Amino acid sequence: MNEIWSDIAVEVFSVSLAAYVAYRVAKLNNSVSEYENTISYLSHFLDELEYNQKLLNEMKNMLRDGPAIDKILDPAAVISQHFRLQAWDALVRAGLLRNLPLPLQIDLNYTDRHIRDVIWTVQTKAAGWQRIIEWNKYYDQNGVPHQTPVKDYLLQAINDCKTANTNAQTHTEAAIKKVEDYLEELELNKSRQLRTHLKRYARKIRGSVFKKKKAEEIEHN
Repeated sequence: MNEIWSDIAVEVFSVSLAAYVAYRVAKLNNSVSEYENTISYLSHFLDELEYNQKLLNEMKNMLRDGPAIDKILDPAAVISQHFRLQAWDALVRAGLLRNLPLPLQIDLNYTDRHIRDVIWTVQTKAAGWQRIIEWNKYYDQNGVPHQTPVKDYLLQAINDCKTANTNAQTHTEAAIKKVEDYLEELELNKSRQLRTHLKRYARKIRGSVFKKKKAEEIEHN
């Protein structure tokens, strides 16, 4: 009878240990998956930031004073159509933004705002410039004095675009560095957590095995 109860105890112990290990491994996998999910979204967002920074640099070269020609703002306006915002939107929709440190959340929100602002500013000023040109053609054709100082408008439009571009560049450059640093921190935390949990499981299993052997010795004695 004692042997039967001993076998039952060993079986229950084995099942319990296996269930415990399975539970802890599943929990660890979920935790690691959260890290990997955040890392994946942030990596895509980092690529997007770097791409947008390149566009901002190209746009800066197009925002120069020059003669009041019709298409002087067109190159910058064309560039503004190619900024990428999908990775940022995906990060927000996935609910991962709230998992980031609050200062980083604020910085990234400002970066997104300034990117959208430079898009809006350049496209609006380019469209406004075309409107001014059309009005002046109308004035010339009808012998009406010009109502808007063309050169003044153009200089102000270019300055506004330059300011928006500079703000976007400054925030994007800072955001790239901060995202890179945070990604590195996430990778380290993931590895550290994995090692910590594995050591903890190993100690738990060794302790359980030792208790099992001790119980068997006592039972046999």
